[in-house]
Amino acid sequence: MSYTFCLLFRLRLKTFKLTRMETEMERIADLVYKKITEGLNSEEEAELTSLTSGHPDLEEMMTRLEDSRYVARQLKLREAIRWENQAKDAKRRLGIRQKRWKRWHTAAIAASFIIIVSVAVRFFNGSSSPDMQPPAEPIGKTDTQVIRPGITEAFISTQSGEKTTLTTADTSKINLNFPALDKEIHDKNGKPAKSKPLVLDVPRGREFKIILEDSTEVWLNSESQLHYPEHFSAHERRVKIKGEVYFSVKSDKSRPFYVEVRQQQIRVYGTRFNVRSYDDDPITYTTLETGSIAISDATNHGGQLFLSPGNQAMYNSIDGQTEMRPVDPKAIASWRHGRFVFEEQPLKAIMRDLARWYDFKYEFDDPSIEDIVFMGSVPRYADFTTAISILEKSGGIKFEIKGKNVRIHKKKQDSRLRRT
Repeated sequence: MSYTFCLLFRLRLKTFKLTRMETEMERIADLVYKKITEGLNSEEEAELTSLTSGHPDLEEMMTRLEDSRYVARQLKLREAIRWENQAKDAKRRLGIRQKRWKRWHTAAIAASFIIIVSVAVRFFNGSSSPDMQPPAEPIGKTDTQVIRPGITEAFISTQSGEKTTLTTADTSKINLNFPALDKEIHDKNGKPAKSKPLVLDVPRGREFKIILEDSTEVWLNSESQLHYPEHFSAHERRVKIKGEVYFSVKSDKSRPFYVEVRQQQIRVYGTRFNVRSYDDDPITYTTLETGSIAISDATNHGGQLFLSPGNQAMYNSIDGQTEMRPVDPKAIASWRHGRFVFEEQPLKAIMRDLARWYDFKYEFDDPSIEDIVFMGSVPRYADFTTAISILEKSGGIKFEIKGKNVRIHKKKQDSRLRRT
């Protein structure tokens, strides 16, 4: 098992081939591989420490790898999981039809675990900014490549049908609206004019950040919408969303901030949180990073559910039930940091996310592989072939690409990877 663990870790590090860091990554991969398999001498230990020091993601990774009990516990946990337990757990937590979870091979488990402790992409990009910062050109982009990473772009529209395209240059502007509306902010007596409703639409293959007039920052993932007023009222701030949206709300006790999503209302007390509510998923996920929020039904009747940092509320639109669980908020909102982080997610859910971002169509040759569970991280701005190669190496699957259509097949396991 240790051989598979080390080999796949080495392969995982080598998938990130940014030119500037290639030599360092190759050396780190070699040293880590040797450290786990046969040990390092004092000079090699010093070299590895020098290469990883000052980079929190690498230091955290090394700390975990050096804890043999942690590694053994994680692998043992995943080897002990059976599809029957997964199905019961899904039914218990989500309250929806029982899912048939497929048991995956030990090698795939090891590979998945390796990915989750891999180096964060922001380290290799030389940036730790939480804002959306795609590289000027997607990694590995070529003229013949059809499936490409998304871009920063959105469309803003009014009830009258006016529509304007917004790009990267517009993400730092406050209170995005139409130039024609600016002169209507106040009437002829100098009093605030009636606010006009606006809709910010972020299609597939897009992402966008907007700063509202109260300085609240809003990030929208692919296939998301934000309904908001040109100017908030003097008594409250209220928006409506669909898709996946991350908020950093400016505190204003005199004007509470409300988010309407599906059949819920979220009252915000100046905080940072992520909401995910897509039409193809009956569950709405609300994850709190900092601060405090209260969730109630859309009519604000029946009491409120207060969420504390590090917890996620899962609302089932089928039966109206809400459950909570502890999560890693930074992993949930990792799409803002240039990563897709999958924590025990079935392949069908992963493909939905990738398809939204890379804007392609897909189908499974064998329905049984839809429920293969992954734990891992995929670079968001990488070339599509880089993203799928990570899944191929860790899940026993193969991708076939024709234009913007993708087929997913089963792949025979390498006999060398079946050793434990």
